[in-house]
Amino acid sequence: MQNKKINLPVAYLFLFCFVMLILQSCNPTVYLTENEALLTENKIVLKDRKTLESRGLLKSELELNYLQKPNREFIFIPREWYFFKFESSPDSSFLVNWIRKNVAESPSIHNDEFMQRTAESMENYLRLKKGYYNATVEPKVKIKNQEAFVSYIVKTDIQYKVNELEFSSEDQNLNQYMDQIKLKTLIPNGTPITELKFTEEKNRIVRSLQDEGYARFNSNYVKFRGDTSGYKMDVFVDILAPGPGIKHQKFSIGDIKVYTDHNIAGDSIISNHVEIEKIDFYSNGEDFFVTPGTISKRIFIEEGAPYVRTKEIRTSQNLSILNAYRFVSLNPVIDDEIDTIINYNFLLTPIQNKWVVERGASAYLANVQSDSTSNFLGLNLSYDLASRNLLQKAESFNIGLNGNIEFNLKSIFSGGLTLENRLSLPRLSDITRVLYLSNKIGLVPLKTYNSLYDNTSTELSVSYSFNYTATIYSLTSLNGSYGFNYSPNINSSTIFNQMGINYLRLDPLEGFVETLQRNPYLANSFNKRLLTGFIFKDIGYIFNTNPNSSGFNWGLTYFVETSGIEISALNSTYNLFAKSNKIWELPLQNDAIEFSKFIKFDLDHHFNQKIYGQHNFAGKFRAGIALPFGGSEAVPYVRQFAAGGQNSIRGWQIRELGPGGYNISKDPSAFTATLPYQTGDILFESSLEYRFPVYGFLKGALFVDAGNVWVLSGDDERIDSKFSKDFIKQIAVASGFGIRMDFSYFLLRFDFGYKIRNPFPDETGSYLNYHSFQLSNIRDTNLSFGINLPF
Repeated sequence: MQNKKINLPVAYLFLFCFVMLILQSCNPTVYLTENEALLTENKIVLKDRKTLESRGLLKSELELNYLQKPNREFIFIPREWYFFKFESSPDSSFLVNWIRKNVAESPSIHNDEFMQRTAESMENYLRLKKGYYNATVEPKVKIKNQEAFVSYIVKTDIQYKVNELEFSSEDQNLNQYMDQIKLKTLIPNGTPITELKFTEEKNRIVRSLQDEGYARFNSNYVKFRGDTSGYKMDVFVDILAPGPGIKHQKFSIGDIKVYTDHNIAGDSIISNHVEIEKIDFYSNGEDFFVTPGTISKRIFIEEGAPYVRTKEIRTSQNLSILNAYRFVSLNPVIDDEIDTIINYNFLLTPIQNKWVVERGASAYLANVQSDSTSNFLGLNLSYDLASRNLLQKAESFNIGLNGNIEFNLKSIFSGGLTLENRLSLPRLSDITRVLYLSNKIGLVPLKTYNSLYDNTSTELSVSYSFNYTATIYSLTSLNGSYGFNYSPNINSSTIFNQMGINYLRLDPLEGFVETLQRNPYLANSFNKRLLTGFIFKDIGYIFNTNPNSSGFNWGLTYFVETSGIEISALNSTYNLFAKSNKIWELPLQNDAIEFSKFIKFDLDHHFNQKIYGQHNFAGKFRAGIALPFGGSEAVPYVRQFAAGGQNSIRGWQIRELGPGGYNISKDPSAFTATLPYQTGDILFESSLEYRFPVYGFLKGALFVDAGNVWVLSGDDERIDSKFSKDFIKQIAVASGFGIRMDFSYFLLRFDFGYKIRNPFPDETGSYLNYHSFQLSNIRDTNLSFGINLPF
């Protein structure tokens, strides 16, 4: 029998018509009465906007006023159809009950009254909350085939702004603060009249007066009045008195008592008492759970001093971040005899268990490519023993053991074991007193110094790790570091390791030695190394913004690492006086350990823009460079950059891409019976993703990745691997789709990446990996597994 060739366009047309026929049969309007119409669309149409405010932002704010919204869809079928189909059905099977509960929605039948009330709500929002006092909103509805399309025609006119600002107080004692408060106003001349800005200004005024000792002052005593003229408003800020002829009371601090091991469940029996700087500390036992000296350094209110709200908040925050306590309550109370004095009873409730054990395990499928043998599974096990109050000074001490292995049914691809000891002190250990002296002489402002003091922990760690990567190397690493973690808020943190020593022993496996012998530059990166930093080792800065009202947020990660700066300076000084050119090394019996000297920069920027609902558009750009100096010929292999893998160019496996235009398949001297091992000194990569919901916890993504790595040394034997002015031609591009399972507390990610553009040309001079789309191309994929989003 002769095979007949199917015309694909005709087949697609037939499939399209079939799908349309199915969807038409699921039209819910057939269940409506003659006078009913389903609300199909809400639309806001902005007219005559005369301000620079974002149109998208204003639309998203107005959308919050909808009293009626269209029904959603499930698998391309309106959810109200499921309601009509199954709500009155006598069928009580599991599937039908599940549809009733999780899928079906009551039909959103257009209601003229709701439409009018929505328009009025939008109009009030624009006038009262946004300062468009002449705004109008006109609703219009178009009904076709029992489907209602509603438009809200919005005419904002011009937004009013602050013209003049005047402060006054009924309490004569407060008038002395008015000029100072006005100087720092958040609503100066020209500020748009919005509820948000005026609320922020009211809160600022309250904080300012509370910091002057007026503990009971609140927002009810702040009133705004306005006089409009020509789209401008003269604003009058009235500070009210508590009552006719009554003045606001100014408070001071009285007794401070700290109960260091308060028991919520029952009465405490005081067994120990210590006084430090007029603060009384009480304990239920002979020993204090946390030493009074540790706690006193985190108390910033003083007996006899004026009440300052900022200091009270600072005290509460500093005590709350101590890992040794579950609950912290300051309990301010007015003194029984003098009603302008506030006494404090600090109730500190300790943690129940001083030692905590955490275990973790995960299994994963990683970097599977259909035309390779690297189909492997991964297992990860971790065990962590932590003390949250080791030496009774609220220190956190962790002993962690982590092991991982990657394998297939034939052999082990890689494995590793890491043992880490980490001690975290909940304070800034300014051993040299440099910060303290800098603050005293004015080099570091008081606000900055207080922020560093309040939000910095001191970190000491020692770790040992062993890693094995089949066919390439085994790595032994011993690391010690001393540094600081500064986290002033949830959006930013700085991790600064001031001192650190890291011993790296990278032993190439037997099959990989020949590759190193043919490439001296690569061989130099495998030398035994000692990475040192005695004044500056590395610093990392992380910053992320919260999503704004239009759903946009961005973030960045900067990392700088150095090694050997101090050693290089001492070596150069010695050579200058000794008139030699010797490069220092640590001698061994038959070998030597090189003092590694390099500096590395790694910069990462990313963003996320909400489109609508759970649909998002995200992107990132990353750049890095690693430079050896002071006699070091190469950066250590494990400190070089690699491209490919689950968080990089996802069409390639990790270390498969590059460097530059190097094509290992065209290198007759290359050793290909190994896992990918390509790295470089320069990295550029970028990614764009469209993320969308599928159903429930199941999400999807479409992505495009681009980038590569390059080397800087001309001694590298890999052809076209060096960075040059033609590097743009060597940018690789991958694209694909992802499946994500979002369980809220973590996300599992499977990404299918395809090589679209190679960093080198083929025999015809083309860089494209696919010259025509064929079904067989689908099998040419790199599947990578990850935990959480790639950026």
